[in-house]
Amino acid sequence: MVRRFSDLLRALVPPDSETRAKLGKARGMVPAPLAGRIERLVRARRAKLGFTRIPYPIPSGIDAAPEMVSLSTDDVTTREEVGEVNSACLEHARRALFRAIAARPELFRDSIAPGIIGFPVVKEALALQLFAEEPVHVLLIGDPGTGKTVLLQGASELHPISSFGLGSGTSGAGLAVTVKGNDIRPGLLSLADKGLCCIDELNLMAKEDRAPLYSAMEKGFFTYDKAGHHFRFDARVRLLATANPAKTKFTGRTPEELRAELPFDAALLSRFHLLFIMRKPGKEEFLEITRRMVKGASAKPPLDAGLARDYVKHAAVLKVELPAGLEKDISALAESLKEREATFIQEVSPRTIVGLIRLAKASARMELRGAVEKRDIERARDVLLSSLTA
Repeated sequence: MVRRFSDLLRALVPPDSETRAKLGKARGMVPAPLAGRIERLVRARRAKLGFTRIPYPIPSGIDAAPEMVSLSTDDVTTREEVGEVNSACLEHARRALFRAIAARPELFRDSIAPGIIGFPVVKEALALQLFAEEPVHVLLIGDPGTGKTVLLQGASELHPISSFGLGSGTSGAGLAVTVKGNDIRPGLLSLADKGLCCIDELNLMAKEDRAPLYSAMEKGFFTYDKAGHHFRFDARVRLLATANPAKTKFTGRTPEELRAELPFDAALLSRFHLLFIMRKPGKEEFLEITRRMVKGASAKPPLDAGLARDYVKHAAVLKVELPAGLEKDISALAESLKEREATFIQEVSPRTIVGLIRLAKASARMELRGAVEKRDIERARDVLLSSLTA
């Protein structure tokens, strides 16, 4: 009671001109209820009002305030409330920045391995994979020197939950668990539960070691038995893997020839929603890359990795619906794909359409929207078609 009366007396004393100016600025930066709470603390002389930079670099071209409201206090009894207010101010600033980024979804594509010039559709696919609620598995098969590993690393850096391993150095046990004496710890797959599991040079992993991978890709978990004990590990992963063609370098041109050069059997290939064949650039592509290099194409990603990870985490809680009105569009697209199946590298299966729908939902989630729109289906279609054709 005494404290409240003391606060009331202090609040009756008008703040100085500098404090009034700061309060006016704060009102324009936070919602009214939060601004009222800030003003009450400041006018009662229980906290000092200031401003600080938000904890992310603002991407070029993004219209968002670079600073946020920040309170400080020497009053022990007020510290908890000041902490709550500062947390609310940070969250408001974050959400405002995220809304601005949502209008520029290409930033995620351009932030994946910007030093690798070209492969825009592959980068688009990897950007969508970051935002897939349900697993979307992507396989990059290409000639050596096409930047597959760098793309893998670039995508891995942007997801808040990720693991990275080499096919040549990962056994079936290491893929599933790591064992030290009687201590059983999560392996590569379970470390990336609900996240992105990246495996470079998957073709170098022995076939007999892939059983946990099959189970994780299909069921979202795998089991492990040791010394009479049965363990189950969740592995709801989005798998991103690379591989070299069976003959090290692609020589075929037709779908039949290319299928013969893929290094995996149907049991594994059928589990991937997207398969991209990556070739070294031809003459025209090489000249275009050279022109961009001469012009000084930046290798700096437009999005800070920490900002991207926090954005992906923020978007992950968003539930995206597929409106009934778009079901006809999906059905028509599925029919069209099936009619063209003979010209594709892979067959068009129910998994193909499932992948299409998941990509469309990921497209909406990337822009923080709760419902799929026709443009999301078109974006998913373009990515899928690129993966089906050589």
